[in-house]
Amino acid sequence: MLFLVLRIFRFARSQAKKRTAEQQQQAYDPQGIRSGSSTMALDQAGSKKALLEDVIRFIQLVMALVVIGLYGQDLSSNHQNGVYVNAKWVYAVVAGGLAALTAFIYLVAAFVAKDRPLRTRPHLHLPLFLWQSVLCILWLVLFGIFGKMYIGNSNTKNNSNVDKMKNAVWIDIANLGLWVITGLWAGLRWRQSNKVVPQDTESVGDLEKEKAEATE
Repeated sequence: MLFLVLRIFRFARSQAKKRTAEQQQQAYDPQGIRSGSSTMALDQAGSKKALLEDVIRFIQLVMALVVIGLYGQDLSSNHQNGVYVNAKWVYAVVAGGLAALTAFIYLVAAFVAKDRPLRTRPHLHLPLFLWQSVLCILWLVLFGIFGKMYIGNSNTKNNSNVDKMKNAVWIDIANLGLWVITGLWAGLRWRQSNKVVPQDTESVGDLEKEKAEATE
C-alpha cells in the first residue's frame, strides 16, 4: 500500500514539474518573441506604406482640383462671353473630375474603414488596378492634346493665357506620374493576391484532410 502511494506521489510530482516547465517555456519563448517582433516590424512597415499612399491620394486630389480650376476657368469665361465651348477643355475637366472623385473615395475609405481599407480587400485589387489604368490613359491623352498645343508648338504667342495653359500641361504630366505610381501599386497587390490565394486554399484543404484522417 505504501509502495502504491509513493508511486502515485512520484507520478503527480513529475507531472507537476512537467507542467511547470511547459508554462515557463510558454512564458519565455524566443521563437515567439522573434515572430512577435517580426510581426510588429511588418505592421509598422505596412502603416508607413499606408500613410505614404494616403499622402499621395491627397496630392492627387489637390492636383486634380487644380486642373479642374485651370480648364474650368476658360470654360466658364467662354460660356459667359457666348464663345463656342471647346471639347478639349471639357475633356480636361471630366478627366480631372474623375481623378478627383477617385482620390476622394480612397481618402474617405481610408478613414471610414480603417480596419479593412480598400488596399486590404483582394477582390477589389483587379477592378481598382483596371480603373487606375483607365485614369492613366486619360491623363496621358490629356497631356498629349495640350502638350502638342502649347509645349510642342512654337507658334503660340506669349501671353498670360498661354503661360497659364503651359503650366496646366506640366500639372497634367504630374498627375499622370502620380496615377502611374498608385496604378503600379494596385497591379502589384493584385499579382500578390493571386499568388497568396491558391496557397491559402491549399492549406485549408490540407487542414480539412488532416481532420478527416484524424476522425477516421
